[in-house]
Order: sequence, then C-alpha cells, then structure tokens
Amino acid sequence: MRGSVLVAITAAVSNLLQGWNNATIVGTVLYIKREFELEAQPAVEGFVVAMSLIGATIITTFSGPVSDVIGRRPMLLVDGFDVGLATTLVPVYISETSPPEIRGRLNTLPQFTGSGGMFFSYCMIFAMTLPPSPN
Repeated sequence: MRGSVLVAITAAVSNLLQGWNNATIVGTVLYIKREFELEAQPAVEGFVVAMSLIGATIITTFSGPVSDVIGRRPMLLVDGFDVGLATTLVPVYISETSPPEIRGRLNTLPQFTGSGGMFFSYCMIFAMTLPPSPN
C-alpha cells in the first residue's frame, strides 16, 4: 500500500506543475502588457493568457484514445510536454495503480497538488512584487 501512495504522489507532481504554470501567467501579464504594448489590446492580452488552456483543451480531447492505443506508461513520458495530458491521464493512472480501499483518497491528490502549485506561484508573485527594502 505504501508503494501505491508513493506512485500516486509522484504522478500528482505533474498537477502541481500545472497549477504553478496556470497561476504564474498572472504575474507575467503585467510585464507582457508593458513589453509588447498591449494596454490598448485586451483581446490579445486575453489570448496570451488563454493559450496554455486552449492547448490543454485541444490535447485533452485526444488524450484518451491516444493513451488507449499507445498505453498509459509510455504516455506518462509524453505527459511532461502537455498540460492537457496531465489533467486527463494522472487520475486514470492513479486509479489503475491504487488498491480499491484507498483509491478515492489517492485520486484527490491531483486536485490538491494543483491547488498547491497555484498557492506557491501566488506566493512567489507576491514576494516579487513587494517594494524593495528602504535600507
């Protein structure tokens, strides 16, 4: 049972990175707007923010059938390249490798680690936007 928990935690790290990625764009939008002069173009700014999620939506549509053909383990290697695959395949992988008595608890890990990634990212953004020390 300990091995299943370790496998689930390891697989859920991709959701931590996804949460980090999704929240990091908040801090970068300020600089992107200034650098590329997007203050008067809110549609372009919105498109820049949505690109990661648009790509995730498109790849999520195809991740199930592709993982059925190729297999779950090889797809976990590809998983590092795309947010959409992580969202779809990690819970499936955890449920396939977990014992029935703790399967539900372990399948909460992807959501928990994703939220944790967002929290860490927001903390980093907050720390970076603090004014410099007056000394």
